[in-house]
Amino acid sequence: MTKSSEKLKETLSLISHVRKFVVLKFTPSELSVISINGQAVKSEPQVWCKLPVSELFQSCEIQSVRDNTISMEINIDLLVQTLKNFDKANSEGLNIRLQRTDTSGAKGTSTTTGRTASLALFYSNLNINANVVNHTFRIPVKILRDAQDMLHEPTHSDLGLIMRLPNEFVTMFKRLEKFKKVPSSESVTIRASRRNGGFLGFILEESGKFKVTISWNDKLEVHKPTTTENDSLRETLRNGLVNWVRMRKI
Repeated sequence: MTKSSEKLKETLSLISHVRKFVVLKFTPSELSVISINGQAVKSEPQVWCKLPVSELFQSCEIQSVRDNTISMEINIDLLVQTLKNFDKANSEGLNIRLQRTDTSGAKGTSTTTGRTASLALFYSNLNINANVVNHTFRIPVKILRDAQDMLHEPTHSDLGLIMRLPNEFVTMFKRLEKFKKVPSSESVTIRASRRNGGFLGFILEESGKFKVTISWNDKLEVHKPTTTENDSLRETLRNGLVNWVRMRKI
């Protein structure tokens, strides 16, 4: 049963503007929400958000032959909508359970899609007549048995510059999406500076044709850690602050 679904809902809502599917990695101590491109897992960056299980759930039981770790791919929009429905119901607790699909396809989707399980979310609330109403939502998921080969948590040996980004920053990624169809847009240069209230820009160019810089025009909260602060900052970032950009000096 969840303690609070608010942090999970906020995290997923931010990612939903960029990806339709994410990977949820459950361990006894952490829930990792991983944004990846399923078509180019090894060639594109992965974005990890790690949330302490103790802050999300009153109790959590995970059993797996893979070091008690379960990774699954899930439709993020369906999960966010279910969490919103739970908030509107004003229920006291949300229960989450992973259910396997049997050979007939019950409780899941067709095995041809690889989604051979479902994540069941269920809760109860009272209606206007004081009657108990039970709600159950089953979201098809794909169990990733070879997740250790495709999922690699990003590491940062040097925290040279940290910027806290506002939630509205997701509109920047939407603008970058428009350049996907341009052949030369397979790579983008990221430029950051703490001068003049902070600058963060994305540069796309094709020699002799165009050079476009998409940048955030408002001030950004910038922090340049000292050597003694690095360890504590790593711990802070590890505990669920998902909307920070961590990068080396440019």
